[in-house]
Amino acid sequence: MADPTRTNLATGTSAVATTTATFGFTATANRLLVLVVAADDYKTGNPSGYTAPANTSIGGTGNIGGTSAFLGHYLWYKVAAGGETSVQYTIGSASNSCWAVLEFDSIDSASAFDVAPTATYTQAGATTYTSPTATPSTGRRFVVATIAGTSSVGNGLLTGVGTWTNSYTEQADIRTTPASGTGDEFGVATLAMDGTGAATTSTGATYEGSTAQSEASIVAVFKVASSGSNFTATQDDSTGLTDGIGAATVTPWVYSYSARQGG
Repeated sequence: MADPTRTNLATGTSAVATTTATFGFTATANRLLVLVVAADDYKTGNPSGYTAPANTSIGGTGNIGGTSAFLGHYLWYKVAAGGETSVQYTIGSASNSCWAVLEFDSIDSASAFDVAPTATYTQAGATTYTSPTATPSTGRRFVVATIAGTSSVGNGLLTGVGTWTNSYTEQADIRTTPASGTGDEFGVATLAMDGTGAATTSTGATYEGSTAQSEASIVAVFKVASSGSNFTATQDDSTGLTDGIGAATVTPWVYSYSARQGG
């Protein structure tokens, strides 16, 4: 099967504690949905039906950076049931946040998640940043990486994250633009690769428009659907044979197949 492609993208900003991120599209069953958030406050839980890989949450008690982090940065994922049009996330106060929802096809829907390294957070005053390093397991793999940052209005707001390294392809870039205080920014980039259980991967990117005052990155690796996976079995012919294609007819000596078209 082909490597995953981004089939849909939605982005937005918010200034309330509980945000409903509206997709503007209807999710397709068995595709991967990834929600990424950067905020001026910390999450209070996980969106219903979504999973945050262990050790990837930045900001808040028990998370990377703890309660000293000047940024809440999170990645959640789910395999779509089909029909989803929005998702809610909640942070601790009515503070600025920005979000992106990305939909990808060709993911192993039966066992989507592979690995995620521990996320990173620094307060270095950086113009570039490098993600943590992931070691995917053996098989075709799809890597999703984020790089986030904050900057104050007084020092100049960030205007983007770009120039991704190591053949990663940018998929999203979103920021808040407050009139005062701190702005949040993140980009998302992806890479399809062959995992060996030993080969590693990471990426880096450049902050645009200003210098980041705090920096963060999350990496999550997913399994690519193999040929024949995401197969839905149906019993749809008089012989009682179960298949996922169409009607089948079997005789002792002749095997024939005909696809249903228009009934």
